[in-house]
Amino acid sequence: MPEKSKDQSSRESAMDSGIAADTKSLYSMLKETAEKNRSMPAFIFWKRRFTYDALLKMVDSLAESLRSRFSIPKGARLGLLLPNSPPLVVSLYAISKISAVGVPINPKSSLREIENVVRHSGMRCLITTDTNLEKVKGLASEDLIIIVARMQDFISFGSAIRRSFRHGLKYLDQEELSEGVAKFSDLIYTGDNGAEEDYSPSEVALLAYSGSTSLSPKAASLTHNNLYVNIKNLAEWFPKIERRTITIAAVPFHHMFSLLIALLVPISSGSTIVLIEDYRNVDDILNSITEYLCDYFVGNPSVFKELLERKDLLKYRIGTVKVFIAGGDTVTEEFARHFEEITGSSIVTTYGTKEVTGVSHINPLDKRRRKYSSIGRLVNNTEARIVDDETGEEAAEGSVGLLWIRGPQVMKEYWKNKEATEEVLKDGWFLTGDMARIDSDGFYFLYQRKREAIVSDSSMVYAVEVEEVLKQNPSVDEVAVIGLPDEKRGEIIKAYIIAKEGEKISEKELRELCDSQLSEYKRPTIYEFRSELPKNMEGQVIKRILREESLKEGE
Repeated sequence: MPEKSKDQSSRESAMDSGIAADTKSLYSMLKETAEKNRSMPAFIFWKRRFTYDALLKMVDSLAESLRSRFSIPKGARLGLLLPNSPPLVVSLYAISKISAVGVPINPKSSLREIENVVRHSGMRCLITTDTNLEKVKGLASEDLIIIVARMQDFISFGSAIRRSFRHGLKYLDQEELSEGVAKFSDLIYTGDNGAEEDYSPSEVALLAYSGSTSLSPKAASLTHNNLYVNIKNLAEWFPKIERRTITIAAVPFHHMFSLLIALLVPISSGSTIVLIEDYRNVDDILNSITEYLCDYFVGNPSVFKELLERKDLLKYRIGTVKVFIAGGDTVTEEFARHFEEITGSSIVTTYGTKEVTGVSHINPLDKRRRKYSSIGRLVNNTEARIVDDETGEEAAEGSVGLLWIRGPQVMKEYWKNKEATEEVLKDGWFLTGDMARIDSDGFYFLYQRKREAIVSDSSMVYAVEVEEVLKQNPSVDEVAVIGLPDEKRGEIIKAYIIAKEGEKISEKELRELCDSQLSEYKRPTIYEFRSELPKNMEGQVIKRILREESLKEGE
C-alpha cells in the first residue's frame, strides 16, 4: 500500500464498523427536518410543490393505515415498484415509521423479476402505480396486499393532461380494487398520527436488490445504522446542501446511489428535490433546471452525454447547476473537462455499491483538489485496502488489486443468503470484486470487475485501460472491450467501436494507436464497428450480451 495521506488516515481511524450512538431512522430524520421547515417545499413533482408539513402528514397517515388497516407488522417487507414520485417518497418514510423493511424495485421490471423479488423477500405488501397494475394485480392474495397509486392524483390538472399523452389516464374501477387491491390516495389523508416508532439501529431497514433479479435475486440488507451513517457522511461532504438548495433527481431511486444522494441527504437537510418521473426525458430535465434553478443534479454519465448532444442546450439555464454528481459508471477526464467547459458547472464522480449503502468514494467539490479520472477519496469513517488477487496480501504501492472496504455503512448481510455473505464479508471487510489502485494522495482509480477481467497470455488485462487508449482517437464516440476464449492465449481481446456521427474510422488506425501505447498482449485482436451497443437502463454497456453474441457467432 502507498503511504496514506494525513486526511485519509484520520478518516480511517475515526470509526470502526460499529453502531453510531445517535442513530436515527429515516422517519426520525424526516420528522426532525419537518418540524424546522414545515412551510418549505420538500419536493416538486410535475410543477406541484409539496411542503415538509404536507409530506409528514401523508407519511403519518399511510403508516397508520399500513399498521391498523392491513396489520403490517414490524420487520415485514414492503415492495416499492414506483418511479421517482410522491408515492415512493411517502411510502419509504411510512415504512420506516412502522419499522418495516422497504424493498425498492425497478418499475420497468418484468413480471418474472417482480415475482422473484416478492418470493425471495417474503413480501407482505407491494405498492405500485396504475400503469403497472395490470402487470402485477394477479399477484394479490391473502399473503400479498397490493396498493396502487395514480400519478395524476399528485399533479395539477394541466400537468395531468400533458402527462396523459405519454402514459394515458387511468381510472381504477371497483372491480380492480375489490380483488385485493387498495387505493393509495385513500390511505394518505386520514389524518391519523398513530404510535411512535419502535426500532433498533441494527435492524434491517432496506433491502437493496441487484440489477439482475431474473435468476437468483441477491439483496443487501441495510440497517437503520447503515443508512444514517452514510447520510451523515454525504451531508458532511456536501456542506452547502441546506435550506433553499434544490436538487434534481434524474436517476431512479431503486439505485442506492441515487436514493442516498438525491433523496435521503436532501430530506435530512431540509432542502428541495425536483422529482423526474422519466429520467430519460431530456426535455423534462432541461425545463426543470431552467424553471427551478437547481443547485445539484444527480445523474449518470449517459444522461450527461445526452445533455451535451442537445444543440439547444445553452438556451436553457444549465449554468445555474453548481455541481453535477455522477454515479453508476465512470466518467473520462476528457468528457468531464468538455462538459464543464460547455456548461460552466462541475462534475463530481462517485463510487459505491449497494453493499456499502450506495457511496464509499467521492471526488472533492473543489476543482483544484479533484482528479477527474479517479473515483475520488474515501468518505468519512471508512477504510479501504488494495489486495493482491493472488497472495491475499496488500498490493504493492501503485499496483492494481482487489478493492476491500470497511466501515459502518457496510451491509449486515445478503438477505437469506449465508453462502454469498460469507464470500464477500471477511472480518468486517466487504470484498467488492472491483479492481482498483490508490495513489499517494489517497485517490482511488477503478479498473473493472474481477469477473470481467481478461487473462491474455497468462497476464491480466483491464478492459478500461484498452478502452481509454482507443478513446484517444478523436473520431471514436463509444468503445467496449471484452475477452473471448482462445486455445493458445487463454483469451483474446475484442473491441467494439462506435464512430461519432459523420466520422469514419479504419481498423488500421486503431491498431496503430494500440501498437504505440499498449503491450502486445493487451492489444485487441478483433475489431467490430457498430451503430449502437446493448445497454441497461442506467446507460451502462452490457458486456455479457456482447460476449454471448460473439460466442454464438463463433459456434
